[in-house]
Amino acid sequence: MNKIIIDKKDLKALKALDPILSKHINETPVPTRYYAESFFISVVETIIGQLISTKSATTIYNRLEVLLGEVTVDNYIKAKEEDIIACGIYKKKYDQIYNIAKSIKSGILDFHELKLKSGDEVIKILTAYPGIGLWSAEMILMHGLRHPDILAFGDLGIRNGIKNVYGLADLSKKDFLVIKKRLSPYGTLASMYFWQAYAKE
Repeated sequence: MNKIIIDKKDLKALKALDPILSKHINETPVPTRYYAESFFISVVETIIGQLISTKSATTIYNRLEVLLGEVTVDNYIKAKEEDIIACGIYKKKYDQIYNIAKSIKSGILDFHELKLKSGDEVIKILTAYPGIGLWSAEMILMHGLRHPDILAFGDLGIRNGIKNVYGLADLSKKDFLVIKKRLSPYGTLASMYFWQAYAKE
């Protein structure tokens, strides 16, 4: 993952949108923002990380990286299926990643074209692939396409972070959408603070 320095102008703009979040930002360290080294890597990391712990996902990805030398579309396609599965990747996830790798290889799924589309358009394209639901598409948008305005309701860490920051016992979808709209177009930056707030528990 590539470490990105948070733009002070963006931070100031985010703080101006919400006094409660602004107070939290002033009282906590600036979180580190990370992006995947490539669009394909963001896809791989997202699919591997579905329904397992962060620690387990990191272990599996590291094994895959050792196997491939570099996690690229070509290296993934060329590798033996059984070797990749031996890294800890379920057969179903192997097939899902392989299918997307083939689409990228053929040009059906083009990173540069996706960058020009709206978030909703990218979500529609990505969720057409088996293994990519709304949460996965949003994570790929955030980490692979560097979309600035992603705040994912489907992410437990973000929801719990919001509850911590705002002192909420519960968080309905309706209340979440109100917060999401208020923090737009800086949802991704806000997500960094919400994840950090949850991690401190």
